[in-house]
Amino acid sequence: EQWKEVHREHKGKASAMDTTFYDLLGVSTSATGGEIKRAYLAKARVLHPDKNPNEPGAKERFQKVGEAYQVLSNEATRAKYDMGGLGGLQDTTLLDSSTMYAMLFG
Repeated sequence: EQWKEVHREHKGKASAMDTTFYDLLGVSTSATGGEIKRAYLAKARVLHPDKNPNEPGAKERFQKVGEAYQVLSNEATRAKYDMGGLGGLQDTTLLDSSTMYAMLFG
């Protein structure tokens, strides 16, 4: 269900490779694990719902960035995503973005 929503928002992109998650983090498709982590940490701090309590959609943007990080930071899920886009992730289970953020930031 979560993948259908993200895919629906970005399916109009004309590309041989789905770069939605790379675009969300602002990294290239050749980004290293360190670059992906730094980009996520910077975006997550800015987009965290607690820092944007009166902004509609803040939680959703934060969650999408968290999903992008979870997929791209893991070699296996990143390979699935690179090969099949969002469709390649249908059997993938992700953590809640807030849980993952708490694990990284303590």
